[in-house]
Amino acid sequence: NRGTYQASVREAQRRRDAAELDVALLRSRTVAELRDAWTRHESAMRSVTLYHDRLLPLAERSLGAASTGLDSGKSGILELVSAQKNLREVRNALADAQSERARSLAVIGAMTGQNFFTLP
Repeated sequence: NRGTYQASVREAQRRRDAAELDVALLRSRTVAELRDAWTRHESAMRSVTLYHDRLLPLAERSLGAASTGLDSGKSGILELVSAQKNLREVRNALADAQSERARSLAVIGAMTGQNFFTLP
């Protein structure tokens, strides 16, 4: 009877130890996933800032210059089309960066219980 009791205690301790390892593994994975989401968020924010503050204004000015050049005869339609294409690509890249930012915030929010998308 005493041997059965001790075997039960050892089995309970093994189950407890296994559960503690599962918790530690889950905690480690969660921290890694959260760190990855935060890294993606920071990268997306840098991209949003770059495209919004620097590349988009440059592409818009380039389009304006190409349009003015076409009107004045100093440049051709090819320059205008190229500037339009560049502006479209910059806008698409900005939208992609904004989407990645939102996706990473959604992951962070789901993992932390925070809502980063509240309406005013």
